[in-house]
Amino acid sequence: MEGWKTGPHAQKMLDDFPLLFWESEEFCALQGMFQIGRKEFEIRLTCPEGPLSLRGASVLVDSELELFLKNDKWIVPKLLNRPGEDVHGFLVELRELCQRSVENQSADQHGHLLTNRLPTASFYRNLLDELESIGWASVESVDESLTKVKLRLVDGSKRKHDIDILLSAEHPFEILKTITQLPTALQIPARSGDKPIASTVRRFNELVEKHQKLFDVLDDFDARTWVVEPEHPTRSETFRKVVIGKFSSLLVDLDTAYPTGVPEFRFFGSETAIGPLRTRLDEGLHKWDSALMPIENLEAILEITFDTPKSGTQAAEFSLECGICYAFRLEGHGIPDVACDYEPCSRPFHRSCLFEWLRSVPDSRQSFDALFGQCPYCSKSISVRGL
Repeated sequence: MEGWKTGPHAQKMLDDFPLLFWESEEFCALQGMFQIGRKEFEIRLTCPEGPLSLRGASVLVDSELELFLKNDKWIVPKLLNRPGEDVHGFLVELRELCQRSVENQSADQHGHLLTNRLPTASFYRNLLDELESIGWASVESVDESLTKVKLRLVDGSKRKHDIDILLSAEHPFEILKTITQLPTALQIPARSGDKPIASTVRRFNELVEKHQKLFDVLDDFDARTWVVEPEHPTRSETFRKVVIGKFSSLLVDLDTAYPTGVPEFRFFGSETAIGPLRTRLDEGLHKWDSALMPIENLEAILEITFDTPKSGTQAAEFSLECGICYAFRLEGHGIPDVACDYEPCSRPFHRSCLFEWLRSVPDSRQSFDALFGQCPYCSKSISVRGL
């Protein structure tokens, strides 16, 4: 340790922590005053293997500083257990942690907002180290404040998958927040190791690989059918509402764990149009072959060929607005999903619009959650169930 005493490490300690001193020339214990802003706190650090290693090290602080650290106390052992860290590096990190904790407590006492605190130098250092380890080729964008990082992964089918990682000033000690377009939630453990971003990206990649078959099925629907809902389909939505005829559609909700298995179905449209199809599905569902794509099974069982996206007259016919609110896509209620059963009329309505209309008409009658009355256009019988 004699060389260390006169080397650059000792000088850095003296410059950065002038109120701390070694208890002996064995350099196994350090004590003194820790200066945080205008405050001074008593601290003692033991490091059995000397100042260049934290193996077996422990730290004690006075009761006042311990009170300031009450919410961040769990971070200290993580700092002590960082591989390759020395005493000086640990003290720098500890000082930054204490600085944040003291500022938080002081701001709380004065009722100030804490959300706009600037990150510490170690925040930027750790972030750049993590992005370097992940690879800059995967970094799609970083915002100006370095608190939002968009990463892009490409799977074996050349599909692009983005993950937005939201960082707080406490990174890497706070659990990450993420935004993805995946059908299942990305589970992030409370303790993600020394490189939480890299750990999160690994879990994200595992989830992408897990859902490859589901993505194949969703892509098949988007390419081979006329999808009317969602309006802008993503891989986070496991359902597709597809056109099966004039003013009629079929909602297919896939099982994320078994996407080629029998999904959940719901028909929309007039009973005249969807009744025969519902009967064929009920009678032919036992023929479902999970080795085939769901579209192939549905076309065989329903004895139809799915429409692809249309333009012009055909699109205008299907996209006819609701006969009550005169809108096609109603926010919060989707597209018209009920139609008059009288074929010459076949006027489409939003379920919610028709329900409210019939409820306002004195001649309508109700049975449980269904309303029965007359079509606003042709006066033929029409019914609708509640939402």
